Amino acid sequence: MSANAEFADRMGPELELLLPQLDERSRRLVPGAVARAAGDGGITAVVKATGASWRTVANGAGELASGQDAGPGGSAVRAAGARSWRSMTRS
Repeated sequence: MSANAEFADRMGPELELLLPQLDERSRRLVPGAVARAAGDGGITAVVKATGASWRTVANGAGELASGQDAGPGGSAVRAAGARSWRSMTRS
């Protein structure tokens, strides 16, 4: 096992404690950051250590690599185009 895979394995239990406390975007970015820090094979190592989806970890790592930022308070979910229930009720 490489040092990088050992790093991801050591982070696995900590990530399992942390991930349920995070929002949707952070659940991608945190494992993605660990995978990037682990280097080659980091995505696979994080997936094995946490049980997270390969696609989720890869998307998080890619998002970090691209420098995308929703900014402070950025929502992970886009606003819907439908009107609110209250605006549809008759007065």
